Parts: sequence; C-alpha cells; structure tokens
Amino acid sequence: MKLLIEGGDEATLLALQREGWPDGAEFLIVPPGLARTKPCALNYGLARALGEFVVVHDAEDRPHPDQLKAAVRAFRAAGEELACVQAPLVGQGARAWIAGQWALEYAVQFGRLLPGLARLGLPIALAGTSNHFRRFALEAAGGWDAWSVTEEADLGLRLARAGQRVGMIAPPTQEAPPEARLVWINQRSRSRKGFVQTWLVVMRRPGEAMRELGLAGFSSMQLTLGAAILSALVHGPWAVWLALGFVFPEMKVAPAFLMLAAASYAAGIGMAVAAPGRKGWRRLLLAVTLPAYWPLQSIAMRRALHGLAKCTHFWAKTPRRV
Repeated sequence: MKLLIEGGDEATLLALQREGWPDGAEFLIVPPGLARTKPCALNYGLARALGEFVVVHDAEDRPHPDQLKAAVRAFRAAGEELACVQAPLVGQGARAWIAGQWALEYAVQFGRLLPGLARLGLPIALAGTSNHFRRFALEAAGGWDAWSVTEEADLGLRLARAGQRVGMIAPPTQEAPPEARLVWINQRSRSRKGFVQTWLVVMRRPGEAMRELGLAGFSSMQLTLGAAILSALVHGPWAVWLALGFVFPEMKVAPAFLMLAAASYAAGIGMAVAAPGRKGWRRLLLAVTLPAYWPLQSIAMRRALHGLAKCTHFWAKTPRRV
C-alpha cells in the first residue's frame, strides 16, 4: 500500500502518521513540479510500484472488503487483453437533493451504462477511483496523462486504442456525495472540462482514432463521451426555451421539439427508476425531478469551458466527506 501525499501538505501527512497502517504501507511525498495534479502523483506512485496489479483508491473511498479478490479473480479468468477492471461507485449518505441526484446519476452510470459497454467490449471512460490494472498494461500505455483533469477517461480510451479491454466487477466502493451545490458545480465543471480535453485529444486525428477503436468503438465513444459534452451544453438552453414556450404561448414551440423533449425526459426518468439501489418514495421523487437537475450541467459546462480557455491544466480541488 502506497499513500500519495502532495509535497507541502504537512497537515495531511501528520494526520496519516497518527493512524494505524498495516505492515508494508509506505508514505510517498510527491515532489513539487509543474503539474500539481492527481495523475502526476499517480505516475510517481506507479514508478515505485512492484506488484503484478495496481489499484487506485481515493482517500475518502470505502471499498468493499472483497473488491481486491474480485479483481484478481477477473484477471485470472481472462486473457491478457483485459487490462483493467472497474468497480462501481455508489453514493451513500446523500441528504440534500443535489447529493441524491449525484448518487442516482452514478447508479445509472455504474449499474447500467458501464456494465453494458463492458459486455459489448466497447471503450470505457474510467472513473477516477476503484480501477484495478495489470501493471504491465498500465506501464505499456504510458501511465496517466499528468496534464489531464480527467486522467481516468483519457486512460480508458488509450487502453481501448491499444487493443486492451476494460471489464467490470461487482463489489462496490462507497463514496459520500457532494451536499453543497457549489461543491457539486466545482466537481462537475472539472469533469466536464476533462471530458472536453479528452474528446479533443481523440479528435485531433479522427481517422487514426477510428482505425484503432473500430467503427463500433469510435461510434460508442461519440455516443458516451461526446454525448455527455453535448448534453451538458444544451440542457440549460433547452429547459429555458421550454419554460418560455409555456409562459408565452405565442412563441409556439414546435410539436416535434416537445415530443423530443418528452421522450428524452421519459427515458431518463425510466432509467433512474430502474437503476440499481434502494427503491422507494425518495428514489421516485429524485427520478421525477431529474429534469430540474440536468440544466445544472450547463452551468458546470460554462465554467468548464471558461477554465479550459483560461487555465487548461488547473486541477480544482473540492472538499469531500470521509
């Protein structure tokens, strides 16, 4: 076990040293450098890793006790083309409405979308934690991009372009969702900024990307990563246009537009209701209020685009409950 601590963060180091750690645990102080990012720290840790497998867990994670065993079993049962297995992230302890929506969004992503992509052998934009790698495959891919703010999504696509496969395992990791709206926006703006970065990198040479991913993989990338970017751009203006159409009937919103909006909201609500996790009145309430959550993505995307233009590689840190 290696605990990566940013150089100069004496408070965290002292707090960690007061805790009891198993034999073999090692504190690694990441030296200062140009890229003060999580992927830079991960590369520092990777250079000192000795095991056959490498797993990344964030400090606030609560991984299931069987997760490591499940990952090793998955690797042993598959060929060497299986480079990584991703454990699902589950939001626990959500109290605020926005925290509940965050947890529900993760339930859909990790309970339905990613397992489907894995079964079909399509590219997966990894989560930032609870991904388990064969070390030689990770090193062959060049590790993480130290300048990316969603290094996990970038790495997942690079593995796919190299002919490697990503799978899913069942034992989850519990995370505490962001309860404050500003914290959620900061977190979301960072992820959307990274999604745009990753998409732009892939699309620098679209022909080469299509040859490496194949037509199905390239199309899947556009319908997942590309769609996440597009939806974050349009949901806010879309919601405003619909609201204005109801307030001012003379605007005459086209019936085709209304049908498209209704189908989109119905599909989203249906997936939210059917997602894994505890069912009940709270789940139903969160599902039916999902159309009020989606426009917030546009606020985060606006900040993401501003950040991409002004401070491309800046890694905005957000507080998380442990």
